Amino acid sequence: MGCTDSGIWPESKQNLNLALMKNMKRRALVLSSEAAGHPFRRSLPPHVLAAPFPADVEAAENAEARRTWRLSGNDWRGFLSAYCASLVAITVFIT
Repeated sequence: MGCTDSGIWPESKQNLNLALMKNMKRRALVLSSEAAGHPFRRSLPPHVLAAPFPADVEAAENAEARRTWRLSGNDWRGFLSAYCASLVAITVFIT
């Protein structure tokens, strides 16, 4: 087994595809955030788990959501009618 001038590898082991290796991209050894406890959160890209919004922006979004998600009388009536209809149907089915 002869050694080449460039190192300790035998000639048979030095047949690396250098063109392919130059085109390979470097990747992180850990592709997930170790701080995220749940497996789904670990699978998210880093920019998703970055710093949260400032407090004033968060408060404005919460106020907007409270204003747009108010339940009206029709919403309650629809919920109660569906609940009562389901309760009656289950009761009739059981008895």
